[in-house]
Amino acid sequence: MCNIKSDEELSKQWRLLFLYIGDYGFYIYLLKFVAICPVAL
Repeated sequence: MCNIKSDEELSKQWRLLFLYIGDYGFYIYLLKFVAICPVAL
């Protein structure tokens, strides 16, 4: 698991987006997480 300091702040914003986007927002979050994860390592 990757520990990102701004993850908590982003999660709050993403939760709001989930209400509007729905499942698409979840996939986008996964893609963004997977893209950032290798860089953090």
